[in-house]
Amino acid sequence: MSARVMPEDHTREEGSASRLLVAEVGKQAVIRVIGRGSYQLAPSLKRYGEQAIQRGLDQMIFDMRHCTQMDSTFMGVIAGLASRLSRERQGEILMVNLTSHARALLSTLGLDTVVRPAVAGMPAEELRSLLGEAADFVELDVHEDVTGTRRTMLEAHRELMNLRPENVPRFRDVVEYLERSSHSTGES
Repeated sequence: MSARVMPEDHTREEGSASRLLVAEVGKQAVIRVIGRGSYQLAPSLKRYGEQAIQRGLDQMIFDMRHCTQMDSTFMGVIAGLASRLSRERQGEILMVNLTSHARALLSTLGLDTVVRPAVAGMPAEELRSLLGEAADFVELDVHEDVTGTRRTMLEAHRELMNLRPENVPRFRDVVEYLERSSHSTGES
């Protein structure tokens, strides 16, 4: 994983670029989303999550306290990781410190069926100590090539379409466009 250690006090947003900070405690990963959870962060999140699952982590806790918004690609990657984590490790994804708007968005797209969400100020008691223990955060490298980003976007939107039938008309055009774009550039 390409990363650099970030002191705890650098998790404030303060006009900085969006980023992902991760810390692992036992078989759990705490992922802090700073700024926008977007298609730009999605490939790095997907890569990290897949590697973490391969290493045997069975729980991912997304701390959304500093997240200003999420796009559909970012949420689709989370849905894909949640499905894989459940299938391969019988694990789960928790999302804590969500705004009520973000919580409603998860529900609208069906993510609340594959992740366990909690609104801001309401983390489960057992999570409070874990969030406190996760002090040595590492910033994920978020640089990605256009082809990799396009592939991640396509897979993420397919995941959302698979979550619930209502998502098919929402994302059908996006998926078709990304498929056409991939074929026209010779990607598979």
